Amino acid sequence: MGKRAAPENRPQSYVFIVTYGRSGSTLLQNMLNAIPGYQIRGENNNALLPLAQSWKTVRESEQMRALHCSQIETDPSHPWYGAEKVNPFAYGQALANTFSRTVLRPDPGIRVSGFKEIRYHVHPGAFRTYMD
Repeated sequence: MGKRAAPENRPQSYVFIVTYGRSGSTLLQNMLNAIPGYQIRGENNNALLPLAQSWKTVRESEQMRALHCSQIETDPSHPWYGAEKVNPFAYGQALANTFSRTVLRPDPGIRVSGFKEIRYHVHPGAFRTYMD
């Protein structure tokens, strides 16, 4: 008989410190981490940005939206075969969950997880998507 998978640790909420360098963000991170049940990770070199951009691409695709709304099932010869089945909300949730589970990796018992980032300004046009 195989081992049962351990239940996934899911924080109740998240905190993200988004600021610029030399602003006291590490001090704030340390202060928050002094609160029992908080685990705010450090910088991750903007690893979440490409995931946010991928979600935006799917969410804002006119072709996918039109096919999804039409409720017409495409066949294998269609250039957008299967696009009507894409659920942008579920995709975004899956990306966020994967990031939390594999990058943030909150320890057992953590109620509030998150990270700090100072590189958000590298792609100013993506700020709104990144924050969403």
